[in-house]
Amino acid sequence: MIYQIGRRVFAFAIGQFCSEVRLAGAAPQELGPLVVVPNHSNFLLDSLLINFAYRREFWFLAKATLFQPQPLAALLRACHLVPVQRRQDQQGEQLKNDETFKFAIEKLSAGKGIVVFPEGVSLGERRLQPIKTGAARIALQSEAAGEFNLGLMIQPVGITYADLRQFRSSVTLTFGTPIRVAELQAAYQADPLACVRELTARIEDQIKRLTVEVASAEHELLVEKIAKLYRSRGSTLDDRERLALVARNVELVARSKPELAQEISSRLDEYGGMAAALGLDPAQRLEFVHDRLRLSLLAPLILIGCVTHVLPYRFVPVLVARYASHPVAIASVKLAAGMAVFAAWYLLLWCVFWAMGMELTGALVLTAFIIFCGYITNNYYYLFRLHMLTELWPGERSPVELLRVVRDELIAELEVLRVD
Repeated sequence: MIYQIGRRVFAFAIGQFCSEVRLAGAAPQELGPLVVVPNHSNFLLDSLLINFAYRREFWFLAKATLFQPQPLAALLRACHLVPVQRRQDQQGEQLKNDETFKFAIEKLSAGKGIVVFPEGVSLGERRLQPIKTGAARIALQSEAAGEFNLGLMIQPVGITYADLRQFRSSVTLTFGTPIRVAELQAAYQADPLACVRELTARIEDQIKRLTVEVASAEHELLVEKIAKLYRSRGSTLDDRERLALVARNVELVARSKPELAQEISSRLDEYGGMAAALGLDPAQRLEFVHDRLRLSLLAPLILIGCVTHVLPYRFVPVLVARYASHPVAIASVKLAAGMAVFAAWYLLLWCVFWAMGMELTGALVLTAFIIFCGYITNNYYYLFRLHMLTELWPGERSPVELLRVVRDELIAELEVLRVD
């Protein structure tokens, strides 16, 4: 019950936190026993996105250090998390994962699904860490227990964030072709260890094909900034395709012309600063192609939403700065803090309305109206601001038009340098 309620709550939260969640590649495997093996670049969001993308239930293998103290462990288990010990957490001690493997095999034998993050660690980088053998071992042992008649599939998933840290950024989940584990029966019976290594290598190869690899850490931010620039002009490519294309070109150009790469990065920072000064997202499309009548009708709700939500909106970054000690946790802490702060804010508003003499029902209706205004504001604020800066600007040339000129000049120069 806790899992089902939490799943729906977090699905709504993901829809508000991300500007777009795009599904690409093969169809998600919804039937039969399944092991999902995604990359792991974001501490909490990765798990929530898998639940968001699939309709079926999952059990998630999570590091055992999360399951302390005991009351927290009970809650995590109710949320379908299963503890697994990692070698880096045990300081040379022998791993005790027999019960976890047994639980996973039982679930798979019953036709259920489990999620294993085979990197075993989340570093917030656009590089795949070495893949551990756990997912392959669980899958092969499950099939062996069913005499290779289970029909177990392994589906790799690549999760690509347009920005690993930013609120209202977009994300693409690219699904790989499921691997039928029973096809490895002969290899497993001949040499189980070699078969585990072979399957692990196949998993790693597929995940690499489904994600974006930026070979040099110093180029990651440059790749993100260029990808955002192109997205602001409108693009049919999803996040993975766009970032992969940019990453290939950045690596080739920066290797031979490092000074030029630094200059481009500085100019992109200036462009981003100009957009931020206007209250716009650098990745936001600058051409206004939306329904003006709808925005005009929604304008009063957006204004009410801005006024009634400014305090909690400003408080969330304070919590993020305090508790997000590692870049990989920034987006996850933003989501968790936002959910907690806004829930507390709505409860406080309801109590204030009631204390002011309103009936409970009336206070509840007014609070619900404010929540609705917040929902509208979250989804339409940037469009509304763009509309104000373009259609209603009093001067001859709006600042957005000038920003477009700068963007187009940058893109023209980048196109000249493009080698792929």
